[in-house]
Amino acid sequence: MQINGLGGVQAYNPYTLNNSASKMKSVELPEFGWGSGKFPTYTPTDKSDEEIKNAIVELAKKDARNGRHSREGVTLNNQSSEYHALEGMFVQSISPDRRSIVPAALAQLGKATKLHGGKPLIDDSLTQLMLNGTRVEIKNPGVMYDSKNKMMEIHLLPIFAGGEAIGSYSITYGWNWSQTKEEHSRRNEIHSLYYDTWKAETAKMKAENN
Repeated sequence: MQINGLGGVQAYNPYTLNNSASKMKSVELPEFGWGSGKFPTYTPTDKSDEEIKNAIVELAKKDARNGRHSREGVTLNNQSSEYHALEGMFVQSISPDRRSIVPAALAQLGKATKLHGGKPLIDDSLTQLMLNGTRVEIKNPGVMYDSKNKMMEIHLLPIFAGGEAIGSYSITYGWNWSQTKEEHSRRNEIHSLYYDTWKAETAKMKAENN
């Protein structure tokens, strides 16, 4: 899905910028979900934290017994599908609702530009909004204008929610996910639980074989 000139997807942005909007380079929304290149977003789960942790412990023991390590390399691409799914559930259960925040932030930028007459934005208050009780901000957006001050291209969009960076868009690298403190903490928690359990089970196996 993409927002053409920030006005091409009416469900997300009912605002058109100006006559140059159709000439603007499209800004495609990120792919939301868990995995490499995706934007984690709040996703409720029917499993409790304890159930997920217990499943991680059992997976680590099974992997140790089978001589494998689900976190080899520690990337989102080469984890086992079971570990990948459990980690995603554990983290995304507390993630910001990026699926709602990102389109709303882009829509607000379109609205702000229209209200500002297409001129370069110098007032950050124009790119702020409240979404379900959370303050969403685009801080210091990097926008290119033509000689008539019409917005032609977006090259940097740092998006914040609740005072924390949650992701950004750049014309060079596309969308980049920024972990919140809580997301980072929960990833570390689940990683440590798996590794410590795997290490203990491996040591236990060695002791049994001596």
